[in-house]
Amino acid sequence: MKQATYGDGSLYQRKDGRWEYRVRIGTKSSGDPDYKSFYSRDKTGRSAKKQFIDWQRERDQQKIEVNQTVASWSEQWLTTYKQGRGTSGGNYKNYCVYVENHIVPHIGNLMMGDVRQAHIEQIYRSEAKLSNSALNYIKLCLRGIFKSGLKNHLCTEDPTEDTTPVWHASKSPEYFSREEMENLLDYIPRDKDGYLAEGLLYTGLRIGEACALTWDDYDGSTLLVHRNAARTDEKGMKYFIKECPKGKKPREVVLDPAGVALFERLPRTSKWIFAGDGSSFMSPDLYRRRYYRFIDRLNAGLAAEWVQQGNHKEDEEPPYVRKLSPHKCRHTYGSYLLEGCHNLRTVQDQLGHSRVTTTEIYTHSDIKSRKIDVSKLKF
Repeated sequence: MKQATYGDGSLYQRKDGRWEYRVRIGTKSSGDPDYKSFYSRDKTGRSAKKQFIDWQRERDQQKIEVNQTVASWSEQWLTTYKQGRGTSGGNYKNYCVYVENHIVPHIGNLMMGDVRQAHIEQIYRSEAKLSNSALNYIKLCLRGIFKSGLKNHLCTEDPTEDTTPVWHASKSPEYFSREEMENLLDYIPRDKDGYLAEGLLYTGLRIGEACALTWDDYDGSTLLVHRNAARTDEKGMKYFIKECPKGKKPREVVLDPAGVALFERLPRTSKWIFAGDGSSFMSPDLYRRRYYRFIDRLNAGLAAEWVQQGNHKEDEEPPYVRKLSPHKCRHTYGSYLLEGCHNLRTVQDQLGHSRVTTTEIYTHSDIKSRKIDVSKLKF
């Protein structure tokens, strides 16, 4: 095997007759040298060297200014790698919020190459009180920023490797109690916006899925869910209809008799089942506002009825329905459906979960029912 020094690397002629030009191009995250080889079959090996020169020139043309702070590269990462690259408008805005409020304040002034694992761990400790969902956004942003920074030669190692937040213990989903459900269902027919709460409680839909429903999606007993009202990348709360909801697969939601009765009595004044102003669909933000106003009117009505009844104990309080978010209607549906049918697959299909592990958060209610059933065991 012939060997010769040739510029910054070493040139070898291999046993198969090819020339190999091996050159050090950097340092791995482990601290070991990082080498790259270039091959040719000419007489002198000059073509292998030329391949390296061409590769180096192309890389240099793509090279981004290496002296960047975390703040400046984070902004570039958001616009280059996230905006308009398959990331939904809602998720993109969340990325921006977590970068601006939870990452840049900690390490924004540091140069990309100066950030170490200790800095990342400190961020996770400082933000430990946030929810698991928020911590996961921070983790995704940090990894995206530094992995892309490494590829663009802004740092020699990825400080997010082998780091992760301390996750909080998972909680059972919050949902309406049976007493609250009785008050809800009793008041719904008396309120102009009651159908909005009813539409979520009897279908288990995400609010964006409900907003995107048209009358063509309803066949008298099922709903075809294949669109979602998603945020745009523009400033403000603007939405568009996006094909296929979260989970990437259309699904059919089977309605029970009460659910069918709801959709049969809704007016068909628009192609949209939950219509907004004019001929457009109702935006998720408008849906939420009207839903919350409905809960407020419900509680005001419950309090007024309680006062009229009189003869209350001194420490007695009027009935009250918690102001749970519209998404908690989905949790309510999933919890009571599993409690009634004891079939995890049915709940998974109805809710459109791609993984059964997601549906398993509702097994808390099923366990309660099973405890009652097991208490009847007799030998």
